[in-house]
Amino acid sequence: MGFAWQPELPAKATSACLTYKVWLPKAFKFAKGGTLPGLFGGAAPGVDGFDDPSEGFSANMVWEDRGMPGLRTYDTTNSSRRGRRVSLDTHALPLGQWIKVSQELILNTPGQSDGMSRVWIDDELKLENMSVVFSNNKKLSISGVLGDIYYDGRWKNNGSPKDTFLRTTPFVLNWK
Repeated sequence: MGFAWQPELPAKATSACLTYKVWLPKAFKFAKGGTLPGLFGGAAPGVDGFDDPSEGFSANMVWEDRGMPGLRTYDTTNSSRRGRRVSLDTHALPLGQWIKVSQELILNTPGQSDGMSRVWIDDELKLENMSVVFSNNKKLSISGVLGDIYYDGRWKNNGSPKDTFLRTTPFVLNWK
């Protein structure tokens, strides 16, 4: 499932925080990884990122094969179809309980690596990167939320198990 939610943000939103909860059932199979909601700027990307990296940037929560959470970013300086992944300093995502996820992005000044990315899991800071370059295009700003939830099926035999589900709460988005 995936959609781009573009609420009426100020013309130049330079920072935003997305918060939601996710519940994975006790029998949830992590397979070889997957994606959870995140933030984006510029044009909404497809499943494999941006056709033209200068069009926008995104940062989504992900899980890896053993349930380790991470953050995958696509930015205007990286042409990789896989984006950049950073593992969070935490244990595997717990099964059978609600998990609170908060993700904050602060855009960089064009030409400088002074952007910021933070992730909290259940109100504990698990990632803080204070030297991020999301875009060198001064026209791009934060556009909204990528409501992407899917198994990472880019590699052979990597799709979802036959029967699976998870739950999320509504998204809360704060910006300035």
